[in-house]
Amino acid sequence: MKEKRIYQPAEGLSEREQRWRRRRGLAYRFGADTVTYGRTLFGGIASIGIFALLPKAIQHRTIGLAAGVAGLGALDKVDGILARKAVENGIPILDRDKKKDPKQDKIFAHMMMASIAVREVLDGNESYGYGILACQAIKGFRDHKMSQSRARAVPGADIGAIQLNKFKTGAENLGHMLATSPIAESAAGRFCIVATYGLSNTMGIVGYKQADRQHQTPVVPHEQRV
Repeated sequence: MKEKRIYQPAEGLSEREQRWRRRRGLAYRFGADTVTYGRTLFGGIASIGIFALLPKAIQHRTIGLAAGVAGLGALDKVDGILARKAVENGIPILDRDKKKDPKQDKIFAHMMMASIAVREVLDGNESYGYGILACQAIKGFRDHKMSQSRARAVPGADIGAIQLNKFKTGAENLGHMLATSPIAESAAGRFCIVATYGLSNTMGIVGYKQADRQHQTPVVPHEQRV
């Protein structure tokens, strides 16, 4: 059965004020969803752009493309801000919202890593390209295990992202930015990029272990704590 999004009224407000508060909350919720899906859409465009003949300023390994990719990575924070503003205005975050954002993050990351790796292999940088693909394979396995963990979470468990996994996503986005920037022109730069993806995977695996324990622990309401 689909979980319903029910407005949570605030005390001390008139009926008219409640209506405006609800509208604001729904607008923030719509904004959060738009950013979440829009990031994936524009991430797909950026991935295609890695192969396509683009204007010189935003071709692969340019500051322009790297800045665009960095901007898309930053949007991961924006949807969270909008979602919290929705909560402040009485529109709750549902379990499906907590699952939606990580899913779109995975799609975005895999599109970026795959397109960068294939482009580099085609350009003759095989060791570098295959290194990124290896990192992506490890990430894919970790993402699959995390999805399984969320699916079997006990009722009432917190399935939102833990702090370490947020840092993992940040390192991942840094890897995308560096890999599409002029830094990838040098061997040292390419080594740093693969190492950044590797660090992200390490944090992701440790974070998965922590999150898996969290998914098996129901959240106890504050008033029931001793």
